[in-house]
This record gives sequence, structure tokens and C-alpha cells, in this order.
Amino acid sequence: MKKVLICLGLILCFATQALAAEDKKIIIGVTPFPHKDIMLIAKPLLEKEGYTLEIKEFTDYVQPNVNLAEKHLTANFFQHIPYLDNMVQERKMPLTWVAKVHIEPLGLYSKRSKRLTN
Repeated sequence: MKKVLICLGLILCFATQALAAEDKKIIIGVTPFPHKDIMLIAKPLLEKEGYTLEIKEFTDYVQPNVNLAEKHLTANFFQHIPYLDNMVQERKMPLTWVAKVHIEPLGLYSKRSKRLTN
């Protein structure tokens, strides 16, 4: 929970700094879990600061960047920096990151292997 709150604080900080004062609507592209859930927590906090948060859910990792590059989104929240850098290079998209965020822990499970060396 502490990591989520720290991540949320970073998002709030950078979102409010990155947006011009005259535009109080944030349209953010997210993947279903955990990014959508985090934004649902952020939504009332941003509303207290005078912002409206619209969450657009995507079920793939390409469309959030495409929609952001086409200016259908204000920001997106779903990827790590190497993925973004690769997509920017491959597709010549004028995108950059504004804050480092959490990385989900991953587990490896196998019925055959007992160690990663197998």
C-alpha cells in the first residue's frame, strides 16, 4: 500500500505540474490492473485539486502510446522506460516520460523446473 501511495503522490505531483492552469481535464490511458485501480484512487484526490480525471482503459500496450501521440490522451500510465524508449525509436513518436513509477513484482512458476538454471 505504501508503494501505491508513493506512486500516486508522484503522479499527482507531475500531473499537476505538467498541465497548464487553463486545462483542468486529464485524460489518461491505462491498462486494467493495477494502473486503472491506482487512477481510481487518484481521481478524487485530483478533484480536490480542481482537476477532472477521465480514465481510458486499454487492453494492449501499443494503443495508449498511439493515442497519446495522436493527442487523444493527456498522459498514459502503464509502461516502463525501456518499453517507451523502444516504441519512440521504432515508431518515431514524440513522447517522453515525466516520472518513474512502480514496477509490478513478477513471479515465475513451473511444474517442471525447480530453479531458473533448469
